[in-house]
Parts: sequence; C-alpha cells; structure tokens
Amino acid sequence: MAFAFLLGLLARLQLPRPKPFIAALGPAQALWLLSLFAAFYRRNVDASLLVRECVPPLRGADLERLAGQLGLAATLEVLVRKLGSQSLFVPPEARAAYHAASHYGAAFVCVLLDQGMKILAAGGMKDDVSRGALLALARSTLDAIEKSDPAHAMAGVYARGDAGTARRHVEALDAIRPPVATLYRDLARHSIALAEQANRIDRPVADALRSVLGDGEKSPGPPTES
Repeated sequence: MAFAFLLGLLARLQLPRPKPFIAALGPAQALWLLSLFAAFYRRNVDASLLVRECVPPLRGADLERLAGQLGLAATLEVLVRKLGSQSLFVPPEARAAYHAASHYGAAFVCVLLDQGMKILAAGGMKDDVSRGALLALARSTLDAIEKSDPAHAMAGVYARGDAGTARRHVEALDAIRPPVATLYRDLARHSIALAEQANRIDRPVADALRSVLGDGEKSPGPPTES
C-alpha cells in the first residue's frame, strides 16, 4: 500500500500550475504518473527506484487490476486538477488508437510545418522567417477551431472552392525538387471532403477541385445521415 500512500501525499502538495494539457488516464498510468511527479517535483527522488520499490514488477492486465484495487482513479483526478489540467479516460482497448490520434495534434503538426518550410525555402525564404509565418497561421487556425469546428474553421482555396488557385498550387509544387506535391494532394483531397461535408462547396465544385488534383472519379458527395 506504499504506492497509494505516496500518491496520496502528492495529491496534497501545493503544486505549481504549468500550461493545461490533456492527460490520458487509465489505472495502469498511475505508475507512470507517480514517477513523473516524483521526478519533477522532488528531483532528488529516483523515480524508477520509487516505482520499483512500491509495486511488484507486474505488466498488462495484472498491472491494471492492481492499480484498480488500490483505488487510484480519484487520486489521479485530484493530481490532474491541481496541475490545472483535464483528464481523459481511455479504455485499454482504445489506447493505441488514442495515441495514434494524438499525433494529429502534435507530431504530425511538426511534419506539416516542416513541409511548408521546405516549400518556402525552395523560393528563397529563410527558415526563421518561414517558421514564424507558418506558426502565426497555425495559431490563428487553432483559435478558429476552438471557436467552431475543423470543417468551418478551415480557410483556403479548398474551403472556398477556388479551382484556379488550386491548379496554380499544384503546378508550382510539381516543379519543386525533391518532390513535395504528394502530401499536398493527399491533404487537399481530405480538405475537399471536409468542405463538402460541411456544405461549404457543392458537388460540381468538389469535382472540379478533384480534377485539378488528377482525380478522374466523380465525387460521391458528402456522407448522408443514416
């Protein structure tokens, strides 16, 4: 029970509040969370030793059951709230998909900005300038999403159905070496579908945009309600 006791002590600490974040909590994450807090707030504690001494070396379902029996969920919620954060329960069978989805709001954003910087570098723009410009656009986009949703916050040529400008985009990117247009085309296809789903463009406009991308098939239209 030393584990539950230590976690209870941490919950009573007056902790500083970092930027809010979303913490995915399941019973097994208790070990990870305890080691994180111990290492961060008590830097003289060996977190790996702390976890090793408090809990037997169990894995998988055994670890889930042990953490659940210790009744740690409520204490974890207290810790997360003390950090000014929000908890999100993810069942064990959905955690791999959750982790994959989280990349779309984190790691993949880095990939997108890197691609944009490479395109701008091909036109002679310095990295520090292009990074600042793209970050400003990203921040305004995230602000817009927070106020509405991705489909209605989306700006740009595909949201407004501008096939002429989209064609110039594709022609310009096709001329860059090494190639950068493949990812652009994939993202553009998803942008068209999102705009059509939100009724921001109609089917003929969507078909015209797909034609610019080299897609010959007609649009199936936005998904219908069942």
